[in-house]
Amino acid sequence: MRGCLIGHVMTPIHKLPSRLWQARDGAVAIYVSFVSVIMIGFGALVVDAGRAYTLQTELQNAADAAALAGAAELDRTATSITRAQTAAKTALIKNLQTFASGGQDVVIEDTHIRFLASLPTDDDAPIPSSSVTADPLLARYIQVTPSVREVNYLLAPVVAMLTGDPDGSLSKGQASATAVAGLECVVCNFPPLMICNPAEANGNTGAPFNPVPGQLVELKQGGGTGSWTAGNFGLLDPSEGSQGTSNLVQALASSNPTGCYSTRVDMRTGSATNPVSTAINTRFDMYETPGFGGNAKNNSDYRPAPNVIKGKYQSGSSYVNYSGSPLKGRAMPKHDCYAASNCASYGPSFHPRFAPPAAANVTAQTSFWTDYWATNHPGDSFSMHYFNGDLDPNGDGIVTRKEMYDWEVATAIPTGDTDGDGDVDSDDETAASSATGENGRPINYGGSEAPDPNRRMLYVAVINCEEHGPLNGNSEDVPVLVYAKMFLTHAAEGGSDQTLYAEVISVLEVEVDGSVLHDIVQLYR
Repeated sequence: MRGCLIGHVMTPIHKLPSRLWQARDGAVAIYVSFVSVIMIGFGALVVDAGRAYTLQTELQNAADAAALAGAAELDRTATSITRAQTAAKTALIKNLQTFASGGQDVVIEDTHIRFLASLPTDDDAPIPSSSVTADPLLARYIQVTPSVREVNYLLAPVVAMLTGDPDGSLSKGQASATAVAGLECVVCNFPPLMICNPAEANGNTGAPFNPVPGQLVELKQGGGTGSWTAGNFGLLDPSEGSQGTSNLVQALASSNPTGCYSTRVDMRTGSATNPVSTAINTRFDMYETPGFGGNAKNNSDYRPAPNVIKGKYQSGSSYVNYSGSPLKGRAMPKHDCYAASNCASYGPSFHPRFAPPAAANVTAQTSFWTDYWATNHPGDSFSMHYFNGDLDPNGDGIVTRKEMYDWEVATAIPTGDTDGDGDVDSDDETAASSATGENGRPINYGGSEAPDPNRRMLYVAVINCEEHGPLNGNSEDVPVLVYAKMFLTHAAEGGSDQTLYAEVISVLEVEVDGSVLHDIVQLYR
């Protein structure tokens, strides 16, 4: 019987090297080791990059929210910076940074905020230090830069352990953010009129427009293509419709101007300012050529104010200043310095608020208004209306020209059936002539809509012509400092030396002038 011998067959020693070379046992483990590191790396990239992106997005959102909240307060008034700082710091009621280390809440501090007067035209250009301002009247933008936040990674530390990371830099990352926002003012139903900031006179380039309410401003038209300076006025290109002179002056005369302007405007060529006086003077019931003769007086779009006292009477197609003694008609008072031609000590355009003495008492105010009152309100008592508060409704002791106008509109301008014949007709209108004087009631207007008490309110774009100059009637994309409202005190003077006289009311504010001014808060960076 043959048996089977089962045993181990020995490999000859000389064949071991080739066998080892061909062996495949354990090869998968090597591949798994390499692939595991790569897979963990990809996982770290996906998971930890997502965490970093989330933190970055949340931090940027926090900066944006704070900047927008602060920008909404930058109305270029004396308290704007203080209010903007408070708004920026309190805007984030709850703004969590999900993956941030060291606390999740974003806290905005004063050191994270700075205010800017201007921005480079190139969005990618760095903001120069010269743009930074602490002046609330010049601050147009707010920049918010929160503290840099760290994010701790989940999988990156594993990769760091496998690959070697002695300083631990691969186990955490950082996120930073900055935002710049500003308040864009848009004005609508606005005449195409601008003035060069009178406060820039006497070398005060870049000065804010912060005049005293009630202060009289004398404005001279800008001349052609020559450089315009403090105290000049001019026109803006219409925001809609034809760019022709006819459309421009009609928009200036209109009681319902259309179109809107923003914080940058195009200045109209100086030659178009020639008919400005006739457009302005429709508000005073003066319908003159060029532009507003003929049937313009019957157009309700060119209706006058209900009070058109101007110290002038109509003689044919012209308007003539009253003369002689006593005067039958007298315009609102200017200042002693104007008559003496020495207002230059106050600047070439600003007059002192009132002729000396400027005290807020009945003696000073009676002295200032005495001639005007005696001519236009003979037999009435100035002091009685002063102490009753009729002429000084805000109680500051000063009677501004606008306050006098409002009182006259409310109580002193004849209306209705003044001759008692039972009809309201032309017989009730006292014609302004050299013999009869004027009672302030419009006598030329024949339109269907009633005179508008706000027609002598003038809205203007105020531009720092010195700071952004040289500017002239061909300048484009010019920054507007502020929009302001003024009260027309006198009919415009025409001819070769056109002049406007207006009393400052205030800078436009949304809370007060919401029908004209609209604030748009937006991010710029």
